[in-house]
Amino acid sequence: VEPDELAPFVIDGWLRSGDGETDTAEEAARRDAAAEDAALPSWPAVASARQAPGALAGVYDRAAARVAAGEVVRRLERSERPVILAGSAVRSSGALAGFRQVIDQLRIPVCLAWNAGDLLPDDHPQFIGRPGTVGDRAGNFALQNSDFALVLGCRLNIRQIGYEFRAFAHHAYRVHVDIDEAELAKPTVFPDMS
Repeated sequence: VEPDELAPFVIDGWLRSGDGETDTAEEAARRDAAAEDAALPSWPAVASARQAPGALAGVYDRAAARVAAGEVVRRLERSERPVILAGSAVRSSGALAGFRQVIDQLRIPVCLAWNAGDLLPDDHPQFIGRPGTVGDRAGNFALQNSDFALVLGCRLNIRQIGYEFRAFAHHAYRVHVDIDEAELAKPTVFPDMS
């Protein structure tokens, strides 16, 4: 279908009011003006999450980031049941090749967010499953029984963590890496380090 063929349908739908009658241009303009004047609900301000010095959200301090990375590595080395939960931002940030290299070196289980299934093939040796309400048993079991959860570029939405927010990876030390400060400040996310 060519755009020119769709134009009459788009214009007709745009001009049609809720009762099925076609508006005049003046009626459509009045309705648009009224919609612009309508009060939108005010949203609460987003509070900053607890962050390690040097976190990507806010001011980046390379020296502090090295210290925080060292803490992550120490905790990972002491961990008996570590899991990485990778989200779609691994790909959108351009870090896919580095991510695959790191997981191949670490050789620890990797869970994928429900919208990040293209990061690893299902037969990859480190792939364990997809946690969440739309995930699978293996992914949920691995994450809920982990003692260290490294969350990389995953927004941890409700379908990922469920409605018992504090129960998400509840036995684990949770490190959440995300460049979006608002994702780290959500009232549903409880990282030990971000």
